[in-house]
Amino acid sequence: MMMQTTTKARLELHPGVQNLPLRARSVLLLAERRMPAQALARLFNGMGEQIVGELFEQGYLAPADREPPAPPAAPDLETG
Repeated sequence: MMMQTTTKARLELHPGVQNLPLRARSVLLLAERRMPAQALARLFNGMGEQIVGELFEQGYLAPADREPPAPPAAPDLETG
């Protein structure tokens, strides 16, 4: 499952704001870069799953509306 950060999370990640523990902020940064929830759950010796759950409950993370777009096709290099 892909996740997205919420407005609340983006505000938390502004310089000078630090209401969350460092590990939770790290999870937000990785989620912002479209790291799947399954990969985040394996972080911090398995504690990532708990952190992701707490961030969902607190409104920092939400399910992504859609999957990320597929990479563009390679250009056709034939000049014929």
